[in-house]
Amino acid sequence: MTICKWVHAVFGLFLVSASHAQWFPEKAQSFSPEDRQRAEQQARNTLGKAPGTPSANRIQAQVSEGLAMLSGDLFADGRRVAVVELRELPAGLALMVCEQDTWHLQTLWNLSPVWISAGKTKADYPEYRRIIPEPPHTPFRLQDLDGDAIPELIVTFNNDGYRLGYAIIKKVRDEAMPRLLDVYSSLHPPQGLAGRLLTYNDSGRKAWWGETEYWRWEKGLPEHVATWHDNCFNPEKHFWAVSLAGSSETLRIAENEESEDGFVITRSDGTDSKEEFYAIVDFSWKPGKAPKDEVLNLYEAAQLYFFEKLLRMPAAAFDKEVNGVPVTKIIPLMKHLEIRVKGTPKAVQRLAPPVQQ
Repeated sequence: MTICKWVHAVFGLFLVSASHAQWFPEKAQSFSPEDRQRAEQQARNTLGKAPGTPSANRIQAQVSEGLAMLSGDLFADGRRVAVVELRELPAGLALMVCEQDTWHLQTLWNLSPVWISAGKTKADYPEYRRIIPEPPHTPFRLQDLDGDAIPELIVTFNNDGYRLGYAIIKKVRDEAMPRLLDVYSSLHPPQGLAGRLLTYNDSGRKAWWGETEYWRWEKGLPEHVATWHDNCFNPEKHFWAVSLAGSSETLRIAENEESEDGFVITRSDGTDSKEEFYAIVDFSWKPGKAPKDEVLNLYEAAQLYFFEKLLRMPAAAFDKEVNGVPVTKIIPLMKHLEIRVKGTPKAVQRLAPPVQQ
């Protein structure tokens, strides 16, 4: 089963999805002293009316007068801080810090959280009726994406009226001020795998294409590494396109119509639309090594092989699943692949050596 068929079966209209065709918060917007004063006062009022008393030693997600907040030692630095949703102000989110029992404004972000009240569904919110997936009951989630023991704050927002967006607020070690990253994910929350950050994007309402963007962490901040593009505009001519950050080269991988378990790869350099032949790659199992489980087939193993060889990352970083099959089940099978490559010298050198012996 190709990924196109699998995605259509699971999501209907949408393709698995990082940065094209998206609406993002304007992180560069500046706020006047008056805006900051009004925001600080509103956030103080919201915190003051919250049920219970926010403390530094436990994380509390609360709602006060219809506004969401998350408080506690959010960034594992011992401080009592809170992120508070704002209403009818230029900024949508305030970061407050408590000093000597008084809440002070630290910074503002032009980011309006999206969530629904407990006990309700998106059907109760006309403005959210087309959004997928359904907004959560709290827009805030803490998750350590880079393994530095400082959790990132993931905030859900309205991406484009149809897809839920996920923004990332990151506190770099030894920096006082958390920052809203210029990295967003759509439809699926970002995740950290094998030391990489993964974000997602798609073509929107029409299931034409989906992308995963891969980032590595450099000095506590994400640096773009590569893109894996999955194109289903024409399901009969489904293809993958891969590119490395900083390179104009794009490799297009399509199933070889003349070979049951083969692929044709073409190359373009970004200067024009012309593609040139790069390689033909055929896959089979080594004698006696074909898996007994019919769910585990060459297609998924080949996909991980191309990922490792063309994007120069471990297969464990690809994603948690490949076409619904856990990556952890596929990786052990890759050493049993028989790979035959015909192509340019560069392609043969890049693709021919087995991932594992």
